[in-house]
Amino acid sequence: MERFADSHDSFYITEVAEQANELAASIPQLLEKITVLQAAVNDFANLNLEEGAVPEESFGYIPLDLGEFFAKIFALEQALTLDVDYRHPELRHRPCTFLEVGCGGGRLVHLLSCTDRFNFDKIHGFDISEPMIKAGQARYGLGSNLFVEDCLTFDYSGYDVVFFYRPLQDDDAETAFENRLIETLKPGAFIVGAGQESLDNNRKVVAKDDQNSIFKRL
Repeated sequence: MERFADSHDSFYITEVAEQANELAASIPQLLEKITVLQAAVNDFANLNLEEGAVPEESFGYIPLDLGEFFAKIFALEQALTLDVDYRHPELRHRPCTFLEVGCGGGRLVHLLSCTDRFNFDKIHGFDISEPMIKAGQARYGLGSNLFVEDCLTFDYSGYDVVFFYRPLQDDDAETAFENRLIETLKPGAFIVGAGQESLDNNRKVVAKDDQNSIFKRL
């Protein structure tokens, strides 16, 4: 009976130790997330941006919840890590180029640029509103990493990862943008779409997460 008790205690101690190790492993990621969230609160809150005129079918800049954004980026990182096309002998995955479509004043571009937690070697963003781009450039010093462009005509072939938070309020215009994105995106590139209209029905991409928000171009 004592042997059984000793064995049971040993098993329990091992289980608790494993749980403690899992918790300890998650702490650095949580601290990194807190750091970038603090940067958003302390820095972006003081930035006054004038949108200027935007096309009728476009949304004005609507910031995505930061917790949701970073949840998608961590999910993206996991997908890249598991993908054979992105393998790297020493890093989680090979360095990737990142683009945000409809970036407004560049808040998310700025936040990603503030941390080396994610393996992006180029982080860009564009918006159709020139006043917002100029204000973001002045505030964050991002220079040519922010630029003015139209999502319906842009060539996306130069990027490994394209992120967007539904830049167009008209459904047909949003679908046209997503089709343009897929047609010009290089095979193997990833799309992270929040509020996407048609990606889950397109046969040229495959979903890489359970939420149908991360896709890979075939």
